[in-house]
Amino acid sequence: DLGLRQYDRERGRELQRQALERVRSLPGLQAAALTAHAPLTSGESGGKGVFIQGDEPKTATQAPIALTTSISLDYFRTMETRLLQGRDFTVQDDAQSPSVAIVNEAFARRFWPGDPPLGKLFNFTTGKWIEIVGVAQDGKYSSLAEQPKPFVYLPLAQNYESKVTLIARGAGDPNLLTATIRNEIHGLDGNLPL
Repeated sequence: DLGLRQYDRERGRELQRQALERVRSLPGLQAAALTAHAPLTSGESGGKGVFIQGDEPKTATQAPIALTTSISLDYFRTMETRLLQGRDFTVQDDAQSPSVAIVNEAFARRFWPGDPPLGKLFNFTTGKWIEIVGVAQDGKYSSLAEQPKPFVYLPLAQNYESKVTLIARGAGDPNLLTATIRNEIHGLDGNLPL
């Protein structure tokens, strides 16, 4: 958690950018990304109440829940998750641009059954409207045995998280690749716990 290491938002974003740049340049690495909640890890991604533009107003306790995470560019390629509709996040999806999200199939079915969700608006309790720009295939988020759950991916560039997990996919010995990645990250800040 970069916040525990006294990184403010600006320094944290820069360290995350540099870490991805370094790791992505490693030989044998096919893809790398950051996520606030890695799938199938002990910490479940945060659930938030969903409010759909045009629906009857609800209280926070009445709102349906969707799991969420913030991700960097290349997440779907790294995880080999197919985008079924719309587009992936781009460098233009930053803190100064309108809020966007990619939702999974279960989210689209839950809130717009039989209707394409692209361009639709929703929000969480923040009240800030978020436009759906893509639909990703359903995945496993907490358990291999779980049924599909509504899930929302937000761009890390618009939703900074100080605690992230670096995920990588590569060829060759995974232990060697992991050690090389650790060395690259420690080259940026030797005090970061990995």
